[in-house]
Amino acid sequence: MEELFLAAISSTLDALDKTTSWIVVALLATAVSGIQRDKKIVVGDFEISSKYAGVVTFAILCGLNFEILRLLQNLFFLLANVGSKFESAKIIIVTHPWILNPFAQTSGILSPFTDNLGLAFLLLIWWLGFHTGFFLHQTTKRVWIGYLLSTIYLVLGLVSMITIMSLIAQINEATAIIKQALLFIAIPIGAFGLRVFFPKK
Repeated sequence: MEELFLAAISSTLDALDKTTSWIVVALLATAVSGIQRDKKIVVGDFEISSKYAGVVTFAILCGLNFEILRLLQNLFFLLANVGSKFESAKIIIVTHPWILNPFAQTSGILSPFTDNLGLAFLLLIWWLGFHTGFFLHQTTKRVWIGYLLSTIYLVLGLVSMITIMSLIAQINEATAIIKQALLFIAIPIGAFGLRVFFPKK
């Protein structure tokens, strides 16, 4: 049974990797088009009128954020029930090749940088999603929908960050303080620093 939990932890991390990759692709496409004031937002094979881009972007991002939260909850559950394989589970988590892995932990001169880069980018990407959706939704007539989705996005992100920090406290005892400090540093940078890249309406 414990081996099944270890396999489930690995597949959960794979799913987190894929979900965050989708977020990055969607954000890059919508952010570039939005900043350039294109009439259409192109994401893969889909074209969205900039008139509705904010609502669609926020709706997609809310869905992806919910999936991330669900996967993090799965990881929390699996880690709590892995029993005697807890140390093995930690090794799987901290060494998983997910490029945005917030739980990465290695050793060496560069480890303080490389181990925390994933968490830093994850936080900045999340804030970029908020600013992109909020910027684009201002073009819609039904602004209240954008405000509702932005609130949902913020709540999902906040709960996800709390879950990540709870997992870090269990998994990264040696570097938990550094990762927690990084969270508080990223908040003002993400909330106010990224806003300068978006022209005012």
